[in-house]
Amino acid sequence: MSAAASATWLLLGGGYCAGALAAQLVAEGAPVVSVTRSGSALVAQGVDRAPDGGVRERVIAHDLLEGPCGVPVRCGVAVISAPPTPDDDERRLERHAVATAVAAGVDLIVYWSSTGVLGESGGAVVDDETPPAPTTSLARRRRAAELAVEDAAAAAGVPCCVMRLVGIYGEGRTIRSRIEAGTYRYVDDGGMWTNRIFRDDVGHATRFIAALGPDRAAGAWVVSDGAPFRVIEMVRFIVAETGAAQPPSVALDELPERARSFWIGDRRVRPARLLAAGWRPTMPTFREGLPEAWRRELDGASQSASGGTPGVAGARQPARRA
Repeated sequence: MSAAASATWLLLGGGYCAGALAAQLVAEGAPVVSVTRSGSALVAQGVDRAPDGGVRERVIAHDLLEGPCGVPVRCGVAVISAPPTPDDDERRLERHAVATAVAAGVDLIVYWSSTGVLGESGGAVVDDETPPAPTTSLARRRRAAELAVEDAAAAAGVPCCVMRLVGIYGEGRTIRSRIEAGTYRYVDDGGMWTNRIFRDDVGHATRFIAALGPDRAAGAWVVSDGAPFRVIEMVRFIVAETGAAQPPSVALDELPERARSFWIGDRRVRPARLLAAGWRPTMPTFREGLPEAWRRELDGASQSASGGTPGVAGARQPARRA
């Protein structure tokens, strides 16, 4: 186990991927401290205890918008996963998160951002060197949050890593249910380029980058499975696998404003820096990842029906490719 993996990890914010990362760390025996407004990264994942009954997640309920949080143990790596809030022009959440991490003595601050900050590219390839050019209000907010974290970390003398994530999918986060329910729509011919990363692989990539050490980890990383595809390819795959009806297409202006932001990226993301460092995703494309996500959903439903804890099997077992 690397020094980064064995050190206490400080997770600032809960959520979908933070729960998966917490489960991975606890499964390896790494101590975890989660600071969330309520609940726990592990409980949100469906894991209420460590596999060996020993190491557990330590939870601190605190709203980072209100101020920094005291952490009773020294931590090695901090991961800020809390998304920027729309009514926080002073970026208090990000500044307070960094202050919390600095006070905990971390050697590296990781901020989970989005490739949305890279703006529209007309189907061109983008990578770690692509300069930010946000075009939507959400992307501009993300970029402001990135800068707030980077500036606060630099002022404290702590290396900072910004991970720009593509679309995340996994159990409970696929478009299958919407296609089967007949509510999914795609724009025009579905030819827009898009990108994905499996939920577990966000955690794997985070741990991989942290294990490189603070100096090598610092800077911007784009995080993707490295297999861009056109939206219609995933739609056809799900239709073929499930027997659902082919969903209809619509014009862009027929979608709600929030949904439109997804359809204006049109970029092919290449995680050049990760690939050069030797990282590979466990789910190389959605064709392997979607069946695994569906399997986990079935496992969770079965465990729930039998009185078990849903999500535990999916969180603890290595992913199998269908």
